[in-house]
Parts: sequence; C-alpha cells; structure tokens
Amino acid sequence: YGFHDTLKTMTEEARKMEYQRRAGAGHYHSVSELKDDIMQHFKASDKNRFFVLWEQHLDVQTQRDPETLKLEFYLNLLFAIKPRGAQDSSSWHLEQLKEYLQTKGSALSQDP
Repeated sequence: YGFHDTLKTMTEEARKMEYQRRAGAGHYHSVSELKDDIMQHFKASDKNRFFVLWEQHLDVQTQRDPETLKLEFYLNLLFAIKPRGAQDSSSWHLEQLKEYLQTKGSALSQDP
C-alpha cells in the first residue's frame, strides 16, 4: 500500500518531538511508556485508542504543525486500509476515513 515506512517514520518523529503530557492526562511515568502504549494501538490497528492518546499527549502547537497534520492524514489512510481483523467491516473504516476527510482532514485532501 505504500506505507511500509510509516511505523519507522512515526517512531523517528516521536523521538524528535518532545511529548509533554497535558495536566491530568493519562497515567504514564515516561515518554517510553507512552510510546509503547501508542505503538501497541498502532500495531493492533486500534484507531480510536491510538488517536485518543495522540490528542491527549500532543500539545496544540504540535497538533497544528503542517508536518504533524500530514502524518495524521497518512495515519488515517493507513487505519482505513488496514482493518483490525477478519471481523472488521471495511465499509466502517472507509466511512470513518470519509468523515475525517470531510472534517479535520479537509484541507489536506485538497489538490494543491
């Protein structure tokens, strides 16, 4: 699907960025613990839990950064094409992608 380097890129980006826990958000004692948890949800294709952690632990400035927005866009595409298991409905994943593209991802889905 052309997303072979997504995990590698995300791990590198996580190392470059300083993730600061928002006050009262989560139960993590270290960035490493947070990274392990978010990567577990990524590998399991658990989009909802992944993005809950994403939004809780990325500060607003980082979330608005153009590179972060691009990464979020590609992550949404990846989660749409990589269902969690045989029981998952691909149409549900595509509906979630469509909703993302119509809301938060609308600017990124436009032609340049």
